[in-house]
Amino acid sequence: PGFGLALDVYADSETVLKLVYDPSRYEAATMWRMLGHVQKILEGIAANPNQCLSAIPLLTSAEEQAFSQWNDTAVEIPSVCAHEMFEQQVARTPEAVAVVTENLQLSYGELNGRAEMLAERLRGLGVAPETLVAILMDRSADLVTSVVAVLKAGGAYVPLDPDYPKERLAYMLQETRAPVLLTQTAHLDKLPTTTAKVICIDQEALRADTANLSEAPGRRSAGPSNLAYVIYTSGSTGAPKGVEIEHCGLTNLTCWHRTVYGISSSDRATQIASPAFDAAVWEIWPYLAAGASIHIPDESTRLSPAKLVAWLARNRITHCFMPTPLAEEALEETWPRETALRVLLTGGDKLRRVPKASLPFALVNHYGPTENSVVTTWAEVAGQDMSAAPPIGKPIANTKVYALDRYLRTMPVGVPGELYLAGKGVARGYHKQTETTAERFIVSSSGERLYRTGDLVRYREDGNLEFLGRIDEQVKIRGYRIETGELEVCLNRHPAIKQCAVIARETSNDPQLVAYLVASEEPPGLEKLREYLAQKVPGYMSA
Repeated sequence: PGFGLALDVYADSETVLKLVYDPSRYEAATMWRMLGHVQKILEGIAANPNQCLSAIPLLTSAEEQAFSQWNDTAVEIPSVCAHEMFEQQVARTPEAVAVVTENLQLSYGELNGRAEMLAERLRGLGVAPETLVAILMDRSADLVTSVVAVLKAGGAYVPLDPDYPKERLAYMLQETRAPVLLTQTAHLDKLPTTTAKVICIDQEALRADTANLSEAPGRRSAGPSNLAYVIYTSGSTGAPKGVEIEHCGLTNLTCWHRTVYGISSSDRATQIASPAFDAAVWEIWPYLAAGASIHIPDESTRLSPAKLVAWLARNRITHCFMPTPLAEEALEETWPRETALRVLLTGGDKLRRVPKASLPFALVNHYGPTENSVVTTWAEVAGQDMSAAPPIGKPIANTKVYALDRYLRTMPVGVPGELYLAGKGVARGYHKQTETTAERFIVSSSGERLYRTGDLVRYREDGNLEFLGRIDEQVKIRGYRIETGELEVCLNRHPAIKQCAVIARETSNDPQLVAYLVASEEPPGLEKLREYLAQKVPGYMSA
């Protein structure tokens, strides 16, 4: 009496297990799964009493079949690179608009001509497969030209943010030893000392008439297993890590996006993310491969949700990516009903709230570390129940996702585990960091190469993944292991809470869990919150 969940064991001539639970707190399907897991453990012990409990698989046959189906994402993709798909599109629609900025518009033929001219320059400087070329630029037509040119030349590009401190830029340039650095005149004073050949592509020499090059055939000097780009992310040691992505990962992302979102030459997309953010890769290549146009707003428009919403409508944008924080702000704006936007794509952070059901477009939440070619999972969340935390969804094409424990056992539905990824998008590794690569990229017992994300997730019954937080957000309170991300998910479901963060705070006695809340309306009282949590989580998590 008084327990929300109790497992009674009766041992006589036979052993009987009786699970008693409060139906207002637990669903019957969850309890049946739990009994199935207990049965699997007992059968494992009976079959081999000397084995470790960690060696006993937990999944029932029904669960194994479900997980197999959820990871059945294999599809055929062409053995061409993303820039070759762009070149195919150039041949089909050379006069179509490719890139639009505030003061410039380039057709596919013009973009291809400029990129081919720059690619020839790069080849002459020794750029070939596996050669890294640094790009230090703002969001611009020059940026798009540069990434296309580097891949045409056979190299791999390393995008750098002009706002980075010189010390950080110096570290990246030194580690990559990029022989060439493409930049713009405005950023020359930001460059650290470098041995790279610096090319300012906004100089007159690269603005000659290139119409005669618009149909020049591309030279295939790189293949699916060669590097396409290297993007630096922050590292736990303080030094950034260069994530190496091969062409096969970029091609898979490009083909998946084109197929799922039905991209055609009539579509208009945006380039909003920082060039050094992997989302910029996603904003460029699927659309160039499909013949769509890429529209680049100015900085003041990009940073203002109200201005951005108006700009999207005015330019008849059909597909737009926004980093999660910007998307959440933009969703609070009043959207004109005449907007041409069909899909708002978001990702990069935990999406805490779903939009109003009345929005004239779909919101699709994405999850994906840089180490898996930008996007790993996706889920449409527009119009969902406001009480539900938006999931990160299901895997994209040719991608497998696993929630595993520290023994690499697959965790059942509803049980938190670390997210491991496999498939065509998994990175080659970290540039010149063999030890870190060996720690994060492992080979499973079945021979499958996995990337260990460090993210804590759990499966929902429908196969969607729910993001809970980072593994290092696990804490122990009075002997119980608690995921602070789980508490955050529960609190964010409260209708009066807009955002929250849960941390463990050390005290003279036991550590305490502390929740910091941003209320969306009148702040809820402490006792009301305790009552709410008592209905959602075990008592030791909310006491």
